[in-house]
Amino acid sequence: MESVLDEDLYWRFSLAVYRDEGVARSCLALQAEVGLDVNVLLMSLLAARWHRRPILRDEIEQADARVQAWRRDVVAPLRAVRSRLKSGPPPAPDPHTDALRNEVKAAELRAERIEQQALAAWIDALAPAIGQRIARVEDCLDTADRVVELYLARAPACDAEAELRGWACVVARACAGFRDACLTDPRGG
Repeated sequence: MESVLDEDLYWRFSLAVYRDEGVARSCLALQAEVGLDVNVLLMSLLAARWHRRPILRDEIEQADARVQAWRRDVVAPLRAVRSRLKSGPPPAPDPHTDALRNEVKAAELRAERIEQQALAAWIDALAPAIGQRIARVEDCLDTADRVVELYLARAPACDAEAELRGWACVVARACAGFRDACLTDPRGG
């Protein structure tokens, strides 16, 4: 199924948001602390912008379920290999293994982009807000909080809940600030 959004919008959105101050660090911390899938977070936030409403927890669970096997069987192993090549095993790190690491990183990014494309159909299937209104920062903040809640519920006890919510807030604010013609006048309305 082809998305109603420009296919490249998902990737442009992710790259633009990720470059915002503090976002990369926040995303990596959320991933490391509770196993949060950054693509689920980013695409949930894009969905909030597109549909001009907060995304509900059961909807986020649907998104996560849609990509869970891909994340587990493809993205996570590529990430593990890339990370492992930073410091070993011997002969890593060296120029030859650095080149291999860059190739694995490129494959990991392609896998992430495929995951986002899988989430595109999920975004399309969500119900939009009733009535025309502008996308609100609060929609992104509420959505980010729900994504964190989902992953916190699955993680072992975490003492950094407030910090996690703060990191998610950084990402949500960056997403709310993203400007693209596709998001300013959804579906021609």
